[in-house]
Amino acid sequence: MSFTFFILVFTLILNIYLIIYVRKKSKNNLAKLMIALFVLLSLHIFVLIIMKLLQNSSIPLIYIDNFTYLSTVNLPVVFFLLATEYRKPGQKLKKYIPLFIIPIITLISLWTNDLHHLFYKNYSYGNIFLVFGQYYKCSKSKNNVCELY
Repeated sequence: MSFTFFILVFTLILNIYLIIYVRKKSKNNLAKLMIALFVLLSLHIFVLIIMKLLQNSSIPLIYIDNFTYLSTVNLPVVFFLLATEYRKPGQKLKKYIPLFIIPIITLISLWTNDLHHLFYKNYSYGNIFLVFGQYYKCSKSKNNVCELY
């Protein structure tokens, strides 16, 4: 096993520990958002570990890589909600639910990419021959706006 694999496993264990720690210490909205953040990061790391284990197999890695986008498209929104809750504690976060529309559309676009190639025109593990489609640029701009806030 490579050094990268061990770093990923260590990071996953650390994230799981942080989920348990934050859950025991507090039950407020900020703690719930931190737990959501750590769960999304743990999911991403877990899928990366699976990809690392299967990189030399005959399984097309694009189907496994698609699961990393469950966290990737939702992380900017969760970061935004975390920042909003930190700035104005106790605020109703339900009014921000529409922010999850673009991540849902992004996931649908990604998982149906074989039909329209709006997300990837050409997929390559390791980004050597990766060519993004038109929808990827739209999704990326939404992430940049959420991160600027």
